[in-house]
Amino acid sequence: MSAHLLDRSYWENEWSLTDEVKEAILDLFLDVNRPMTPYYLAKQYLTRLVETAKEESAAVAQDVYNPTQAYAVGARLLFPQLKGLAGEVVAVREGHNPRYDPFKVIAVQFPNEDEPREFVAEFNHPAMLNFDTAANLAELTPDAVLHVAGDIVEAAFARYLEEGDFAEFGGRYLPEGMLVEVNLGNRNIAEAMIDVLGQPLPTSELMKEMELPKETNKEVLTFSVNVALARDERFYNAGDEKSPQWHLHRLK
Repeated sequence: MSAHLLDRSYWENEWSLTDEVKEAILDLFLDVNRPMTPYYLAKQYLTRLVETAKEESAAVAQDVYNPTQAYAVGARLLFPQLKGLAGEVVAVREGHNPRYDPFKVIAVQFPNEDEPREFVAEFNHPAMLNFDTAANLAELTPDAVLHVAGDIVEAAFARYLEEGDFAEFGGRYLPEGMLVEVNLGNRNIAEAMIDVLGQPLPTSELMKEMELPKETNKEVLTFSVNVALARDERFYNAGDEKSPQWHLHRLK
Protein backbone atom coordinates (compact mmCIF):
# COMPACT_ATOMS: atom_id res chain seq x y z
CA MET A 1 0.00 0.00 0.00
CA SER A 2 1.35 3.38 -0.95
CA ALA A 3 0.93 5.02 2.42
CA HIS A 4 3.17 7.87 1.24
CA LEU A 5 0.15 9.12 -0.69
CA LEU A 6 -1.04 10.52 2.64
CA ASP A 7 2.24 12.33 3.23
CA ARG A 8 2.03 15.94 2.02
CA SER A 9 5.82 16.23 1.89
CA TYR A 10 5.83 13.51 -0.78
CA TRP A 11 3.55 15.60 -2.98
CA GLU A 12 5.49 18.80 -2.31
CA ASN A 13 8.99 17.39 -2.78
CA GLU A 14 8.87 14.13 -4.76
CA TRP A 15 5.79 14.01 -6.97
CA SER A 16 5.97 15.82 -10.30
CA LEU A 17 4.21 16.00 -13.64
CA THR A 18 6.15 13.19 -15.31
CA ASP A 19 5.44 11.71 -18.74
CA GLU A 20 3.64 8.90 -16.94
CA VAL A 21 1.34 11.38 -15.19
CA LYS A 22 0.69 13.19 -18.48
CA GLU A 23 -0.23 9.87 -20.08
CA ALA A 24 -2.58 9.18 -17.17
CA ILE A 25 -4.25 12.55 -17.78
CA LEU A 26 -4.93 11.69 -21.42
CA ASP A 27 -6.24 8.26 -20.42
CA LEU A 28 -8.63 9.92 -17.96
CA PHE A 29 -10.00 12.23 -20.64
CA LEU A 30 -10.53 9.28 -22.98
CA ASP A 31 -12.21 7.17 -20.29
CA VAL A 32 -14.40 9.91 -18.83
CA ASN A 33 -15.13 11.32 -22.31
CA ARG A 34 -16.06 14.80 -21.16
CA PRO A 35 -14.38 18.17 -20.60
CA MET A 36 -13.04 18.56 -17.07
CA THR A 37 -11.88 21.29 -14.72
CA PRO A 38 -8.39 20.93 -13.21
CA TYR A 39 -10.02 20.13 -9.85
CA TYR A 40 -12.23 17.37 -11.23
CA LEU A 41 -9.32 15.96 -13.22
CA ALA A 42 -7.13 15.94 -10.08
CA LYS A 43 -9.89 14.17 -8.16
CA GLN A 44 -10.21 11.49 -10.84
CA TYR A 45 -6.44 11.05 -11.00
CA LEU A 46 -6.04 10.65 -7.23
CA THR A 47 -8.99 8.27 -7.05
CA ARG A 48 -7.40 5.99 -9.62
CA LEU A 49 -4.05 6.26 -7.90
CA VAL A 50 -5.57 5.02 -4.64
CA GLU A 51 -7.46 2.22 -6.39
CA THR A 52 -4.29 1.07 -8.16
CA ALA A 53 -2.27 1.19 -4.93
CA LYS A 54 -4.83 -0.96 -3.13
CA GLU A 55 -4.98 -3.47 -5.97
CA GLU A 56 -1.20 -3.76 -6.10
CA SER A 57 -0.94 -4.22 -2.35
CA ALA A 58 -3.62 -6.91 -2.37
CA ALA A 59 -1.71 -8.75 -5.09
CA VAL A 60 1.63 -8.83 -3.31
CA ALA A 61 0.75 -9.12 0.35
CA GLN A 62 -1.62 -11.08 2.57
CA ASP A 63 -0.91 -9.55 5.97
CA VAL A 64 -0.05 -6.17 7.42
CA TYR A 65 3.05 -6.41 9.58
CA ASN A 66 2.37 -6.48 13.31
CA PRO A 67 5.35 -6.98 15.68
CA THR A 68 3.21 -8.95 18.13
CA GLN A 69 2.27 -11.62 15.57
CA ALA A 70 4.09 -14.82 14.56
CA TYR A 71 5.24 -15.28 10.97
CA ALA A 72 6.68 -18.18 9.02
CA VAL A 73 9.09 -18.25 6.11
CA GLY A 74 7.22 -17.48 2.92
CA ALA A 75 4.73 -15.08 4.49
CA ARG A 76 4.17 -11.92 2.47
CA LEU A 77 3.88 -8.80 4.58
CA LEU A 78 2.85 -5.23 3.96
CA PHE A 79 4.58 -2.35 5.79
CA PRO A 80 2.47 0.84 5.69
CA GLN A 81 5.07 2.60 7.85
CA LEU A 82 7.66 2.01 5.09
CA LYS A 83 5.66 3.87 2.42
CA GLY A 84 3.71 0.77 1.56
CA LEU A 85 6.63 -1.61 0.92
CA ALA A 86 5.70 -5.28 0.67
CA GLY A 87 8.13 -8.15 1.11
CA GLU A 88 8.54 -11.84 1.84
CA VAL A 89 9.76 -13.43 5.08
CA VAL A 90 12.91 -15.37 4.15
CA ALA A 91 14.17 -16.38 7.62
CA VAL A 92 13.04 -16.58 11.25
CA ARG A 93 15.39 -16.74 14.25
CA GLU A 94 15.27 -16.34 18.00
CA GLY A 95 15.69 -12.83 19.34
CA HIS A 96 18.14 -12.17 22.17
CA ASN A 97 17.60 -9.39 24.68
CA PRO A 98 17.59 -10.19 28.41
CA ARG A 99 15.32 -7.20 29.12
CA TYR A 100 12.42 -8.74 27.21
CA ASP A 101 10.49 -11.99 27.11
CA PRO A 102 11.46 -14.41 24.34
CA PHE A 103 10.67 -13.10 20.87
CA LYS A 104 11.53 -13.79 17.25
CA VAL A 105 13.34 -11.84 14.55
CA ILE A 106 12.15 -12.18 10.98
CA ALA A 107 14.20 -11.32 7.89
CA VAL A 108 12.12 -9.74 5.14
CA GLN A 109 13.32 -9.45 1.56
CA PHE A 110 11.97 -6.45 -0.33
CA PRO A 111 12.03 -6.11 -4.12
CA ASN A 112 15.07 -4.32 -5.56
CA GLU A 113 17.03 -4.60 -2.30
CA ASP A 114 20.18 -6.73 -2.03
CA GLU A 115 19.88 -7.68 1.63
CA PRO A 116 16.80 -8.52 3.71
CA ARG A 117 15.77 -6.27 6.60
CA GLU A 118 15.09 -7.59 10.08
CA PHE A 119 12.00 -6.95 12.21
CA VAL A 120 10.81 -8.25 15.55
CA ALA A 121 7.93 -10.74 15.76
CA GLU A 122 6.03 -12.31 18.67
CA PHE A 123 7.23 -9.28 20.63
CA ASN A 124 4.69 -8.86 23.42
CA HIS A 125 6.10 -5.75 25.03
CA PRO A 126 3.46 -3.31 26.42
CA ALA A 127 4.66 -0.65 23.99
CA MET A 128 3.46 -2.85 21.14
CA LEU A 129 -0.10 -3.23 22.40
CA ASN A 130 -1.17 -0.03 20.67
CA PHE A 131 0.74 -0.69 17.47
CA ASP A 132 -1.63 0.44 14.74
CA THR A 133 -1.17 -2.01 11.91
CA ALA A 134 -3.97 -0.92 9.64
CA ALA A 135 -4.36 2.78 10.29
CA ASN A 136 -2.65 3.82 7.09
CA LEU A 137 -4.61 1.25 5.13
CA ALA A 138 -7.96 2.42 6.43
CA GLU A 139 -7.06 6.07 5.97
CA LEU A 140 -5.98 5.64 2.37
CA THR A 141 -9.17 6.74 0.64
CA PRO A 142 -9.63 9.03 -2.37
CA ASP A 143 -11.09 11.76 -0.16
CA ALA A 144 -8.20 11.53 2.30
CA VAL A 145 -5.58 11.81 -0.44
CA LEU A 146 -7.55 14.62 -2.09
CA HIS A 147 -7.50 16.49 1.22
CA VAL A 148 -3.73 16.04 1.53
CA ALA A 149 -2.67 16.64 -2.06
CA GLY A 150 -5.63 17.99 -4.01
CA ASP A 151 -4.45 21.59 -4.17
CA ILE A 152 -0.94 20.60 -5.28
CA VAL A 153 -2.14 18.28 -8.03
CA GLU A 154 -4.87 20.68 -9.14
CA ALA A 155 -2.38 23.56 -9.52
CA ALA A 156 0.04 21.37 -11.50
CA PHE A 157 -2.75 20.13 -13.75
CA ALA A 158 -4.06 23.66 -14.29
CA ARG A 159 -0.65 24.82 -15.55
CA TYR A 160 -0.28 21.80 -17.80
CA LEU A 161 -3.76 22.13 -19.29
CA GLU A 162 -3.29 25.84 -19.89
CA GLU A 163 0.10 25.42 -21.57
CA GLY A 164 -0.50 22.11 -23.34
CA ASP A 165 -2.49 21.01 -26.37
CA PHE A 166 -5.90 21.42 -24.75
CA ALA A 167 -8.99 23.44 -25.60
CA GLU A 168 -10.58 25.53 -22.84
CA PHE A 169 -14.03 26.98 -22.36
CA GLY A 170 -15.73 27.93 -19.12
CA GLY A 171 -12.82 26.74 -17.01
CA ARG A 172 -13.05 23.21 -18.43
CA TYR A 173 -10.56 21.54 -20.73
CA LEU A 174 -10.49 18.86 -23.39
CA PRO A 175 -7.59 17.55 -25.50
CA GLU A 176 -7.59 19.21 -28.92
CA GLY A 177 -7.70 15.78 -30.50
CA MET A 178 -11.04 15.01 -28.82
CA LEU A 179 -12.81 18.10 -30.20
CA VAL A 180 -15.50 17.50 -32.78
CA GLU A 181 -14.90 19.49 -35.95
CA VAL A 182 -17.34 22.40 -36.25
CA ASN A 183 -16.62 23.41 -39.82
CA LEU A 184 -17.07 26.75 -41.52
CA GLY A 185 -20.45 25.71 -42.89
CA ASN A 186 -21.81 25.07 -39.40
CA ARG A 187 -20.43 28.35 -38.14
CA ASN A 188 -22.04 30.13 -41.09
CA ILE A 189 -25.36 28.56 -40.11
CA ALA A 190 -24.92 29.95 -36.60
CA GLU A 191 -24.18 33.39 -38.03
CA ALA A 192 -27.28 33.29 -40.23
CA MET A 193 -29.54 32.25 -37.32
CA ILE A 194 -28.30 35.09 -35.14
CA ASP A 195 -28.48 37.51 -38.04
CA VAL A 196 -32.13 36.70 -38.78
CA LEU A 197 -33.27 37.07 -35.18
CA GLY A 198 -30.95 39.94 -34.39
CA GLN A 199 -30.32 38.68 -30.87
CA PRO A 200 -28.01 36.29 -29.01
CA LEU A 201 -28.82 32.59 -29.13
CA PRO A 202 -27.80 29.77 -26.76
CA THR A 203 -25.52 27.02 -27.99
CA SER A 204 -28.28 24.41 -27.81
CA GLU A 205 -30.46 26.45 -30.17
CA LEU A 206 -27.67 26.92 -32.69
CA MET A 207 -26.83 23.21 -32.62
CA LYS A 208 -30.35 22.27 -33.75
CA GLU A 209 -29.61 23.55 -37.26
CA MET A 210 -25.99 22.44 -37.49
CA GLU A 211 -24.94 19.25 -39.22
CA LEU A 212 -23.11 17.54 -36.37
CA PRO A 213 -22.35 13.84 -35.72
CA LYS A 214 -25.26 12.32 -33.81
CA GLU A 215 -23.24 9.54 -32.17
CA THR A 216 -20.86 11.89 -30.34
CA ASN A 217 -21.18 12.49 -26.61
CA LYS A 218 -23.47 15.52 -26.26
CA GLU A 219 -21.27 17.19 -23.65
CA VAL A 220 -18.21 16.90 -25.89
CA LEU A 221 -20.27 18.12 -28.85
CA THR A 222 -21.57 21.19 -27.00
CA PHE A 223 -18.10 21.98 -25.71
CA SER A 224 -16.67 21.70 -29.23
CA VAL A 225 -19.27 24.12 -30.61
CA ASN A 226 -18.56 26.63 -27.85
CA VAL A 227 -14.82 26.43 -28.49
CA ALA A 228 -15.31 26.81 -32.24
CA LEU A 229 -17.53 29.88 -31.87
CA ALA A 230 -15.21 31.44 -29.29
CA ARG A 231 -12.31 31.06 -31.73
CA ASP A 232 -14.27 32.55 -34.64
CA GLU A 233 -13.79 36.33 -34.65
CA ARG A 234 -17.35 36.92 -35.84
CA PHE A 235 -18.86 35.74 -32.57
CA TYR A 236 -18.75 36.78 -28.95
CA ASN A 237 -20.40 35.37 -25.85
CA ALA A 238 -23.04 37.79 -24.60
CA GLY A 239 -23.94 35.48 -21.72
CA ASP A 240 -21.64 33.80 -19.25
CA GLU A 241 -19.41 30.77 -19.59
CA LYS A 242 -21.90 28.45 -17.89
CA SER A 243 -24.80 29.56 -20.10
CA PRO A 244 -23.27 31.06 -23.24
CA GLN A 245 -25.38 33.25 -25.50
CA TRP A 246 -23.71 33.76 -28.86
CA HIS A 247 -23.99 37.08 -30.70
CA LEU A 248 -22.28 38.79 -33.64
CA HIS A 249 -19.82 41.61 -33.18
CA ARG A 250 -21.26 43.43 -36.18
CA LEU A 251 -24.70 43.53 -34.55
CA LYS A 252 -23.52 45.22 -31.37
